[in-house]
Amino acid sequence: MARIRRIAAELTPPFELEEGRVHLRSSVGVTVTPDDGPAGTSLLHRADVAMYEMKQRGGGVGRYEPSADDERRRRLEPGRAACAPPSTPTRLVVHYQPQVAVADGRTLVGAEALVRWLHPEHGPLTPDEFLPLAERHGLMFAITHNVMSQALDHAATWRRVPGHDRLVVSVNVSAASLADPSLVPLVEGLLDEFKLDGSALQVEITESEPHARPAHQSAGRDRARAAGRARQHRRLRHRVLLARLPARPARRRARLDRSFVRGVVDDPRAAAIVRNTVDLAHTLGLHLVAEGVEDDATLALLRTLGADVSQGYLHGRPMDADAFADAHVRPVALAVPTQVRGD
Repeated sequence: MARIRRIAAELTPPFELEEGRVHLRSSVGVTVTPDDGPAGTSLLHRADVAMYEMKQRGGGVGRYEPSADDERRRRLEPGRAACAPPSTPTRLVVHYQPQVAVADGRTLVGAEALVRWLHPEHGPLTPDEFLPLAERHGLMFAITHNVMSQALDHAATWRRVPGHDRLVVSVNVSAASLADPSLVPLVEGLLDEFKLDGSALQVEITESEPHARPAHQSAGRDRARAAGRARQHRRLRHRVLLARLPARPARRRARLDRSFVRGVVDDPRAAAIVRNTVDLAHTLGLHLVAEGVEDDATLALLRTLGADVSQGYLHGRPMDADAFADAHVRPVALAVPTQVRGD
């Protein structure tokens, strides 16, 4: 192990390239035969499990532990459930968080579909607990199919409620699923199945990130914000790439990460980032959805800065479809214009 750590340490110093300085972080999984199994495919598999555990911890060298393999199998169970019927006790379900118009802070304009894995022993598991491994092992498309089917089924029902005929449901799709040539036929088929047009669906691209990073690996605040700006621009660029999907609304949406929204009231730099992102989104013909809105002051400032859609605990937490419908999809009385007569 000491020799392997020395090799990994050689990758730690920054490398000077023509384009600039590059920092690397290595993750190494170690297995030893016969303690961890006989030589061959199973031993390599266990080394892979150990390596992935170190990636989740932010890098380093780690020895294979059977408990990590057990955890991996538990998290991969949703892949088998992706094709299970809705009556199955152990299954994937979709929760929804409301998206409202910033202009009045009340009008429901959409909902983000958020997958949950109902485990018989562990209860509801969030995406962070199972999607990374599902993506790594090629299960994301089956999960995407399941989630999109549920989301469009619910959207079709809600759009029949008076005043909600333009409600948009947002479904997160991994970059791997976006590259799958079956995605476009899947979207077309589901829209036909539920008798919806493309304006009912907003496809969002998820970006995988490490789930655990040691504190000593945090880059400073300025560097984090610079990375965040780059990430936000990548998201805007992804919206343009999604134009090839047939299921695009008349005006597509870009998302503003909650890390900027959270400090927008007290941090002038965050407010400047929001303002510039709004301008960029509008220039590209996109509506801007601000995530993580938790108070009226933030909503009011977002209104001043020109954001279009607000999402966060201020408007409601993620909830199952029935609870969402009861709380947010109420019939809206449409105002009838009256004629004013002169004397």
